[in-house]
Amino acid sequence: MLHCATCSNVRVNSPLRMRTAQDICLLCLNENATQRNSHIVSKFISKGILGAKGSRKGFILDTENPERPKPDQDTAKEDFILCPSCESYLHVLETYIAENLHKRILHQKYNDDFTYRTNPGGLEYAICNNVNRLVARLFFTSIYWRCSITSTLPFVDFKLAEEELIRKELFRHKTQSISDLLIDNDDLTLNNKPLVIIRSKKGRDQTYNYLIDRIIDDGTYLLGLNEYLTMFGVNETLITQQFGSLANKGEKPLTVIIANGEMWNSFTQNVIKLYKHGVETKSKNKKSSN
Repeated sequence: MLHCATCSNVRVNSPLRMRTAQDICLLCLNENATQRNSHIVSKFISKGILGAKGSRKGFILDTENPERPKPDQDTAKEDFILCPSCESYLHVLETYIAENLHKRILHQKYNDDFTYRTNPGGLEYAICNNVNRLVARLFFTSIYWRCSITSTLPFVDFKLAEEELIRKELFRHKTQSISDLLIDNDDLTLNNKPLVIIRSKKGRDQTYNYLIDRIIDDGTYLLGLNEYLTMFGVNETLITQQFGSLANKGEKPLTVIIANGEMWNSFTQNVIKLYKHGVETKSKNKKSSN
């Protein structure tokens, strides 16, 4: 089992210029980016991966130096990428999803909020009856965007080709109040972008989970986010097509695939293969350049 907090693609060796409070916010492109400690992956998603408070520890596995994992006691945060107003907007999205999806799905107390079904292929899934799909799309899209714009590990090599397009779509809905977003459930542009969300129901121990980013050749962006595995495409991809109606495309209610222990373990094994492939590719590249 892969026991790590974060996993990374090949590290960028060239130093990046350190941002300052005088730089412009990367979301609104207007205000100064004075906000400190902006989480790249929302804290409510990533906090359990490092274990109990007082013994928090994880590792960054890097294909640049795979034999020496880097210990880490916190997940990625960065200063001076957002202004306070844009930080607040993202916090509005995070709070709604934390309260209405993350804390409720798989809890018997909130069964009325979800309709649980199994498709002909044996995939269990939950239809989120009371989760605003616009807010959900904005939230998960914001994480992809933040992973793309950050200069911190493990996401330094994760780059959305459509980063500016996604920024504009996020900014178009900027608000300081969730009520502004709950008025409407739709954004036709966002609706056409497939988004696969898989949630693990494997126990409470999250320390064997991971944060990982991958860009697949068919244009699929993949993020492993602790208890969630998500796949996103600006257009339909070969991978998202395989999930059919479970890929959250169109005007249907938000759907989350539920992964039991066996299914989640198979995902983890695939992550190990991805990591090993990155190490092997890096090794071959080094040999060919010598």
